[in-house]
Amino acid sequence: MRSPNDPFLPEHLDDPYPLYARLRDSPDDLVELPERGVSLAARHEVARLVLRHHHTYLSGLGVQWIPVEDSGIRATFLENDPPAHPRGRPGVQPWCTP
Repeated sequence: MRSPNDPFLPEHLDDPYPLYARLRDSPDDLVELPERGVSLAARHEVARLVLRHHHTYLSGLGVQWIPVEDSGIRATFLENDPPAHPRGRPGVQPWCTP
């Protein structure tokens, strides 16, 4: 059975904002999606914490719904942890800042 918090359910794809509000209001810092093998950080302060603790929260295993080992490729530099990730940042930083 799919989690009601799965952002890829058809009803959430059609209108994601009620789901976003429900996830932000959750008392849990991380909302688990066991069928996808991921956790969601829906609040800004939690997302910042996750992004700053790359030893605990890994991107190098994949940030997409298909794990890197299953897809055979790394789609973007986002799927790398330090020290590889910071090397790719200068190339995209001009497009990510106001």
